[in-house]
Amino acid sequence: MAVTLRNLMKHDWFKHTITLVTDETGLDTMVTWPYIRQTAEIGSWLNGGEMIFVFHQADTAELQIELLKEGIQAKVSAFVFLCGQMDEIFQKHFLYSEVSLYAGYSGIHRGIAETGDAVQESKNAMIFCKKSDGRKSSYHYHELGILRLLVNSNSREELQDYCSRIFGKLIQSDKINMTEYLLAVKTYLENNNNMTVTTKKLFIHRNTLISRINKIEELTGKKLSDADVKLEFLCAFKLLEFLTEDEV
Repeated sequence: MAVTLRNLMKHDWFKHTITLVTDETGLDTMVTWPYIRQTAEIGSWLNGGEMIFVFHQADTAELQIELLKEGIQAKVSAFVFLCGQMDEIFQKHFLYSEVSLYAGYSGIHRGIAETGDAVQESKNAMIFCKKSDGRKSSYHYHELGILRLLVNSNSREELQDYCSRIFGKLIQSDKINMTEYLLAVKTYLENNNNMTVTTKKLFIHRNTLISRINKIEELTGKKLSDADVKLEFLCAFKLLEFLTEDEV
């Protein structure tokens, strides 16, 4: 008989002894086996679905956080801590886990007349920061480099046309035929045209990548080995992050 955390929480002992410190989202998780943690690290002997009991009250908060991280990575079903400080740990480490903070910095401006320029620069920097997939929590306008010339365009339509001219046929093919050309060329160029690295990251065969590159060059009319083309494409990819999906 399959047992879930929800089943266990209905049992009298669990109801009166264990306090749920997270929401009920994961209560339907299957429990494969109960384990009493007896070692400092647990990741090496976890298979997933275990319910881990931790009875070492002398553990530091940092060690307990590491245990939680190991368990999450191994997809355990739950942790049961015999520890009065768990509330404090969750408040300190997880209360704001869903909150993402970003900061965009403008260049140096003087006088009220330049305030508008400063605000726009910081907004542009923050847009790229948000699009960095958590790699950067802050972005300075000067870090945009050559992209500053493009994002300062007075017309978003001009930016859309620029991206569409370069990637329009690839985007259309991806949408209609699920070809993943855009992902392939982005990964390929970001890894300095290294086929071995690209195939590993895309989980595809080398011949598949060669076929996609040939088709990409055919659709765009550009040679990916050309340094100027590489620069143009990488800048355009940055602009795609700046624009919304519907704008391209």
